[in-house]
Amino acid sequence: MMLGCGSYVFPDLHLDRYRRAVVDPKRGKEIAGIIEKMAGMKGWTMGGKHYKRIPPGFNPSHPNAPLLLHKGLYFMQETDIPKEFFSSRLVDHCFKKYALFVPLHRWLVKVLS
Repeated sequence: MMLGCGSYVFPDLHLDRYRRAVVDPKRGKEIAGIIEKMAGMKGWTMGGKHYKRIPPGFNPSHPNAPLLLHKGLYFMQETDIPKEFFSSRLVDHCFKKYALFVPLHRWLVKVLS
């Protein structure tokens, strides 16, 4: 079973907003903190890295420069199918997992809207 949260690929309009937010002093610090916390969660993988070079107009030495290589930003987990999958407890099982990602979801909604 795979669960994920975030955006697999940003549309062009959102990609520009994402990049500007990543290097923004306040919003960039927020996403760096969110990612640091989420990266420490066992079994979850961050994805969305696509580019090999920092986009023109952005400082390659910025602390969040690695996030500028992303065309999307998401965390995902692949597991064996849990026993809850075949019961009414599946929604609760998924809800507990997704609750961990509320900060990422809220950050993305805020900066992409």
